[in-house]
Amino acid sequence: SMDHTARLWDVERLKVRQTFRGHVDSVNAVRFQPYSSNVCTASGDKTVSMWDSRSGLCVQTFFGHNNACNSLSINLKGDVIASCDADGVVKLWDVRMVKELFTLDGGSHA
Repeated sequence: SMDHTARLWDVERLKVRQTFRGHVDSVNAVRFQPYSSNVCTASGDKTVSMWDSRSGLCVQTFFGHNNACNSLSINLKGDVIASCDADGVVKLWDVRMVKELFTLDGGSHA
């Protein structure tokens, strides 16, 4: 959201269960990590963060983009994150080793 947070909602009770705070710009995408209680966010602050949905704490942040991160996806195994920024740069991240695996410059789509 534009308030730099992401929220996990209880849709039955219509209440927020958890608010993830820590980004310094908009949160542009959110995905659950398969087979875990973690949530990943992509932000305008050029980072991708992983959050523990039970505690609301950030467990890892991936740095390396030079522009706002607009989207992300996680493979079914849950060990690789793909993120894309506003310049069209796609990065693959190794979740366990907390490192960048690959970068593809797809070019600007402006």
